[in-house]
Amino acid sequence: MKAAVLKGIENLDYCDFPAPVPGKNDMVIKIRACSVCGTDVKTYRHGHRFIRYPRILGHELAGEVAETGSGVKSFSAGDRVQVAAAIPCGKCFSCVKNIETMCENLQVVSCHYHGGFAEYMLVPEFFISSGCVNKIPENLSWEEAALAEPLACVINGLERSSFREGESILIIGSGPMGCFHSQMSVQMGAEKVFICDTDVERLRTAGFTKASAYINPCTENIEQVIRESN
Repeated sequence: MKAAVLKGIENLDYCDFPAPVPGKNDMVIKIRACSVCGTDVKTYRHGHRFIRYPRILGHELAGEVAETGSGVKSFSAGDRVQVAAAIPCGKCFSCVKNIETMCENLQVVSCHYHGGFAEYMLVPEFFISSGCVNKIPENLSWEEAALAEPLACVINGLERSSFREGESILIIGSGPMGCFHSQMSVQMGAEKVFICDTDVERLRTAGFTKASAYINPCTENIEQVIRESN
């Protein structure tokens, strides 16, 4: 198969790579969409404490089940799925306390295991048993499904911030995650949403989120804009 293989810092090679073969309780998915995360860029430029080269990056992905091991009963060839970016062990103190993101034994797609910048990807048994492989509905595009992980991060951030319906929110940064935060804040009942960024082009692009105001702190006073909007 073809894959984008990171062989070292800033050493990315698009080349032939052995196609994965599933064990009895594993499966292989055909990658249909895989987005580029900021972590992918950082890993390309600076490496990652967990990575072992060569490694296929890409952890925001969706695909179609291509082959299952004989022991896999919950998925079948042709199923449309999304795979989580990091897999908790389910047994450590943090996992037992339902804080899986702080798992002491977290396994990361594209660091511990090959990711989605390839034609096919192996999904090991414990990915499935931990509930980190999710079927996606037919009306959801591959590209939309691949964004499930960053969207989940946004939802988690809003919940941890104790944001409540009817409150207003200020978002610093109008990149992809800032836009997600804006959209989710509206969905969760924000009275007003303010987006702040020094990048004029990004502010313009964020217009689709329907925020209450887009503030450039280089030319506007953030506090004044917010106060005058009330």
